[in-house]
Amino acid sequence: MLAARLLRGARGALRSATPVAKRRLALPPHNVVSVPALSPTMETGTIARWHVAEGDAFGAGDSIAEVETDKASMEWEMQDDGVVAKHLVAPGTEVAVGTPAVVLVEDAADVGAFADFEAPAGAVPAPAPAAAPEPAPAPAAVPAAAPVVPVAAPAPAAPSGGRVAASPLARKEAQAKGVDLSRIVGTGPGGRVTFDDVHNAPAQAGVAQAHASDYAISPEAAYLAAKLAHSAQTAPHYYLTMDIQVGKALKLLEELNAGEDAKIGLGDLFVKAAANAAVAVPDVNASWLDGVVRQYQRVDVNLVVGVGEGLRAPVLIGVEDMSLKDVATASATAMEDESPYMAGTMTVQNLGAFGLSSAAPVVHTPQACCLALGAVVDAAALVDGKVVSQPKLAATLAADHRVVDGAVGAAWLAALRALVEAPAKLLL
Repeated sequence: MLAARLLRGARGALRSATPVAKRRLALPPHNVVSVPALSPTMETGTIARWHVAEGDAFGAGDSIAEVETDKASMEWEMQDDGVVAKHLVAPGTEVAVGTPAVVLVEDAADVGAFADFEAPAGAVPAPAPAAAPEPAPAPAAVPAAAPVVPVAAPAPAAPSGGRVAASPLARKEAQAKGVDLSRIVGTGPGGRVTFDDVHNAPAQAGVAQAHASDYAISPEAAYLAAKLAHSAQTAPHYYLTMDIQVGKALKLLEELNAGEDAKIGLGDLFVKAAANAAVAVPDVNASWLDGVVRQYQRVDVNLVVGVGEGLRAPVLIGVEDMSLKDVATASATAMEDESPYMAGTMTVQNLGAFGLSSAAPVVHTPQACCLALGAVVDAAALVDGKVVSQPKLAATLAADHRVVDGAVGAAWLAALRALVEAPAKLLL
């Protein structure tokens, strides 16, 4: 009798416990999506803001969040449709790449099941253990053939790629103090350099190097340098150059600028022409995304400005819908804008001011095209049977062959030349 009662009690306990286990395991179909590496050098990022609230749907190509790194602010775009069920990272939180950040479902009716959802244990990447701050004591007995090697003091946290792991605030403080981050021992997770590490660091003596000096560069310049280095190593570049007559364009600008305080420059005209040519030849307005080519319906143009530590590439949004005056105004404003780098769909850089006849630029991947303009020079041309002098410049297209083949690049350059040599079309 006692055994029977115990057996019935055990069965009852099992029946009462079973529904709880089912509730834990029977979640609707979902995906736990981690923070991606939005740039080749990104190791950590801060969720600045969520664009899509919990319970709201998004489409393919939509940005669900703005992610800030120590170099730029970038959009986190989705490849497929879905619904945000749960934010796992609060805005303003800095996390490592690979950290679970959001739960996605296909049906909005499933959102409520994730109200108390937490990232699975072990899903968050564990930081690398910090180096020991003090040498380890020698063993009690050591054979003569194996002498004890003293453990070195912890070294500054610089990964194999040479980039120091440091928080954004630490980088700003280092730039303000003129401190070399690579010479600071980090006390954060994995040896990461923190603000306090930099703030409390003693003054650093200069490197004993005759006839040499170091200078700091801005975070955006450092980001562009890393981006271009990655592009040069991974994107199959090719170059097409075409001479373009600019006499009619210069005459039109002279008429438009007469009596105006804000002038429209030849570079502004080329930016507008480049965008309109991209509308005519849309295959150039695209990106390579790991085996997928994404074509854009809007032309956003990055302008490369500044040199050295002041190198920047502000973006003009929707240039194809702007007037020439709008482009000139936006360009002038962008020159003074110190906002973090935001990628457009193509890049234009005007090197004519430096007297260069032409240039072979590096494509700003994932963009597929970069246009470089040379200096305006007078060249002999045959007009109505007579040799005359006409101004021209060389326009060079750098293209990623994975996205834009030679025929498409040539077609885009031809469309660009047609617009510049008949510039009245840009006023329509």
